[in-house]
Amino acid sequence: MKTDIKQVNVLAPKWWNPLFWLVVVLAPVFGIIAGTVAGAFCGLLICYEKGLEAAGNKLHKIIAKLL
Repeated sequence: MKTDIKQVNVLAPKWWNPLFWLVVVLAPVFGIIAGTVAGAFCGLLICYEKGLEAAGNKLHKIIAKLL
């Protein structure tokens, strides 16, 4: 008895495939969300670094005036 195994691509780009349309619709949404989160995280790190640098410069000016 021979059984044939049929391979099915669940994300095949066919107009009636709901998984394909779910990926098509949600990929840009998740891309925008991920880009926003990544941008916010990078901005947080950059601003933190600049703030630390500015605080260090002010501290050096205060110490220079005291000495």
